[in-house]
Formats: sequence, structure tokens, C-alpha cells
Amino acid sequence: MISVIIVNWNTKDLLLACVRSLKEHTREQTLEIIVVDNASTDGSQEALKAQFPDIVLIQNRENLGFAKANNIGITRARGEYLCLVNSDVEIKDGCIDKMAAYLKEHPEIGLMGPKIYLPDGSVQRSCKQFPSIRAHFCSAVMLHRIFPGKRAFAGEEMTWFGYDTTQEVDVLTGAFWLTHRKAVNDVGLLDERFFFYSEDVDWCRRFKDRGWKTIFFPEARITHFTGGSSTDDPVKYYVRLCRAKLQYWEKHSSKINCFIVKLIMLIHQLVRIISESAVYILNPSGRKTASYKIKRGFSCAKWLITDSFIVL
Repeated sequence: MISVIIVNWNTKDLLLACVRSLKEHTREQTLEIIVVDNASTDGSQEALKAQFPDIVLIQNRENLGFAKANNIGITRARGEYLCLVNSDVEIKDGCIDKMAAYLKEHPEIGLMGPKIYLPDGSVQRSCKQFPSIRAHFCSAVMLHRIFPGKRAFAGEEMTWFGYDTTQEVDVLTGAFWLTHRKAVNDVGLLDERFFFYSEDVDWCRRFKDRGWKTIFFPEARITHFTGGSSTDDPVKYYVRLCRAKLQYWEKHSSKINCFIVKLIMLIHQLVRIISESAVYILNPSGRKTASYKIKRGFSCAKWLITDSFIVL
């Protein structure tokens, strides 16, 4: 049996579509679907009970974050295999069946992820390299965009990666993971110090350190509608993203490297503010988007200066 764990926070329609796709497109495996709801106020819980009364629903009294809510689901799960799924995902035909069959044939695999499509049909860049100072710098000064496809200037997103063949990677984005209990028991649960974001990079790092393989498996496919729980306050989302990235560095690297990364992140925000300001001046039709990005850059820069650097 495969236990599917979905963390939900105010994504009712996406959640219902996600559960529906799991039921419709999984034929060979027995699923135990567990929804861990982080105190939604949009009617998610009531709608789920009405439409899918067989689903295990765990109702938290507050928003406990992504990592802790998933851990609650993992602890409750009865399956030998565990599938962690974002509520804003819809699986395509046979996705879990194909992944489960491959995982059973390759016991050295700790984590697996499918090929992820965005709603417009394009492929989401779901495979990443582990964070490094070089990758942070290349992204900060946009070298990965100036020299697309060049590994020497690639950021963490691996712009050169083809997404066509099954292969081992460093990091799989946490939108959809398949693992098995033996590996989780060895590696440990998600680190609950990460409220939201970077817990996926941290878990992949820990799987790697324990000798488990992380595999990208393009024969299985899903659609990811992205940002279902993050769209209400996108500026706050990016500040949280900055905070989570620094948390990863503080856990896995030295204080001097953390300081360097903070400087690079600040440079990145300043580059964004300058470039978007030029867009705002020169392209009147793009002013609304540029204005938002400038505001986002100022918010992240302010947090880096006033909150992040104080701890040093």
C-alpha cells in the first residue's frame, strides 16, 4: 500500500482536483490518502468530507507549516511506501503506478520525482543542484540567463538539464515525492525548523549523506499549478524564501559561508531593483509588473539588512 500525504492550507478547489486525479489515475496500487489540513478557512475540510468521505483528514488547529504537517501525515500513514504530494498538483495517467514499480525494482533509491508540467504545457525546472556559493553568485548577477545552457554559469536550477532521461540528481522540488518507509526511518523526518521552503533541499541533502539515491523519473508525469498556498501575499512569500535559504546554509555550512551567501543575496536584490527600475522607466506597459518586483526587492533587501545581518 502507498500512503499519499497531502498538506493543505486554503486551496480547496486545487485540493479536490488533486484527490480526484489520484483516484482516477492510479489503477495498480492501493492508496491510503491522508490530508493534513493546516487550519484552512476556505471550506476545504467540509468539501473534502462531503466529496471524499473515505479520505483520512487530520485537522490541525493552526498552520503548522509544510514540514511539520507532512511529518504528522507520515507518522499516521500505514503504507510501506510514502508519497508526499502538494495540494496544487494533478497526476497524469499511471504516474504513481509507474513510479512505484520502478522504486520496487531499485531498492537503492531513496527519493523519486516525476516530470512536472506547468498548466501551459511547459516543463517546470524541478531538478536542482545543491546550494553553492558559485551557484548563488551566478543567479545573483544573472549569469545563468546571460549564458543559458552553460554549466559553468548555471545557478541551482540547472538550466542545461534536459528532463528527458531517468537519472540521479541532487535535489527534487518538493511538489511530488515518492519514497519508502525504510529510507525515511534511516534518514529521519522532515526538519520542522523549516516552516515552508528549503525543507526539500535539506531532505535531499540528508538522503544523499546517508547513501540513498535521488532519482528524476520522466516516465511519470504530473501538472503543477504552483503557488497554491503562496499567492495571497507574494511579497511575504519571497521574504520567507530568503529566510529559508539562509536557514539551510546555517544548518549545513560555516558562519563565514553564511555571511558570504547573505551578501550575495543582498547583491541579487539590488540588481533586481536596478534592472526593474530601468524597465519601469523605459517600458510604460510593463510598469505594473516592474513596480511589484521593485517592491519585492526592497522587502527582501530590508529583511536581509535589518533582521538577517543583526544575528551576526
